[in-house]
Amino acid sequence: MLWVLCAAFFVLLLVVLAFMPVRAQMHAQGRGDPTGAWAMAGGLQVGPLALSAVGAAGVEPVAHAHLFGRQIWTRRLSELRRRESMAEKESTDLLERYENFERWFDSSEVARFAFGERRRLRLTTLEIDLEYSFMDVALTGKVMAAVYMLSGLLPPPILLRQKPSWEGVDQAQAGMTGEIKVWPGRIVMDTLWFAITRVHLRKPKPRTPPDRVARTPELTEPK
Repeated sequence: MLWVLCAAFFVLLLVVLAFMPVRAQMHAQGRGDPTGAWAMAGGLQVGPLALSAVGAAGVEPVAHAHLFGRQIWTRRLSELRRRESMAEKESTDLLERYENFERWFDSSEVARFAFGERRRLRLTTLEIDLEYSFMDVALTGKVMAAVYMLSGLLPPPILLRQKPSWEGVDQAQAGMTGEIKVWPGRIVMDTLWFAITRVHLRKPKPRTPPDRVARTPELTEPK
C-alpha cells in the first residue's frame, strides 16, 4: 500500500510541476583592460540550487555548486581538463554507447524533439549593461552609435544599456542579469511520451575492423 501512495504522490507532483514554472535567475559580470588584466564571475540559481564560477588573470578559474547554502561540488579548470583527457581515451566506449542509443532512437528525431522543447523555456527578462572607453574618442562615439542601433533591434525581453566614458582610457566592463521560466514537469512528461512513442529496436550495424579496410588494387602495365 505504501508504494501505491508513493506512486500517487509522484504523479501528483509531476502534474503540479507541469503547470508550475520554476524561475532560473542568472547573473554575470566581467571587465578587462589592455594590460591583460581581466576578471569574470557568473552565477545561476534555480530554487535552492546555486551554481557559480569565477576567474581572473593569474588565477585558475573555479566553479562551485551550493544546495540550501551548503557547498556540494567544486571543480577547478585543471581538474576539468584532466577529465577531458580521460574522456578522449574512452572515445571507443562513447562510440559504442552512441551506437547502442541509435538502435533505440533515431538521432534526427531526438534532435528535433530537443529543439522543440525550447517552448518549455521562456526568457522573461535580460538586462545587459555596458561601460567602455577608448583612447580614440571618435571610436567611442562610433561604438556608442552602433550599440544604440543594436538596442533598437532587440526584442522586448532584452534590454541593452550603455554608459560610455570619454576619459580617453582603454577599458571595458559588462554586466548581465536575467530570468528564465522553466516548466520541468512538462519537459519530463514530454520526454517520457517521446521515449514511449518513438522507441524502436534496430539491428546493430556491422563493424569493419580497421585492419580489413579495402585497398585499391594496383594497376600493372601490360608487357
